[in-house]
Parts: sequence; structure tokens; C-alpha cells
Amino acid sequence: MELKALTPEEKQVAILIASGLRDKEIGARLYISKRLVCKRIQSIKKKWSVQSRVSIGIMVCHLGWYDCSEKARVISSQWAKNKHGASGTNFRHPRVGKDA
Repeated sequence: MELKALTPEEKQVAILIASGLRDKEIGARLYISKRLVCKRIQSIKKKWSVQSRVSIGIMVCHLGWYDCSEKARVISSQWAKNKHGASGTNFRHPRVGKDA
């Protein structure tokens, strides 16, 4: 499958999705509206024939635009600490919480 090229702006959004940012956070980082972020995400999904943000993140990592392995190691180590009782707080996935 051949991927259609992204614009530089779409590529920035795709990388920030892979890093785990939400639409509002991406907009703040790039100084654009949440609505424009959503439009760029829809464009990426259409160009790459994917249906989810997770798929975008996977493609970004596969293309080598973002090193997802470091984030995975941090999440795994936090999960392991909590599972084995080494942490005094409950580990929650970064996307789960009061403002998720």
C-alpha cells in the first residue's frame, strides 16, 4: 500500500498525535484552533486510509517520525511499579483522568 504524502502541517499534527497529545493540546502547541486540528486529522485519515488516531500514531512510528518505544517503556515501568505495589499512587493511563 502506498501512502499519500502529508503536508508539513499534517505531518506536525500526526507526530503530536503519536506523542499522545489531545486535539486541544495540539492546537495550543501549534497556535491553531481545535477545529483546524480536527480538519487536519480528517485529512490524514483520508490520505492514509485509516480510521483512528491510534492508526495514525502507529504509522508515524513505523515511518520513523517519532520514537514511540521510549513512551512505551515509561508507561510499562509505571504500570509494573503499580502492579507490584512499589508505587503509592494508582497508575492511570495518560488519557484517563478527570479531563479525559
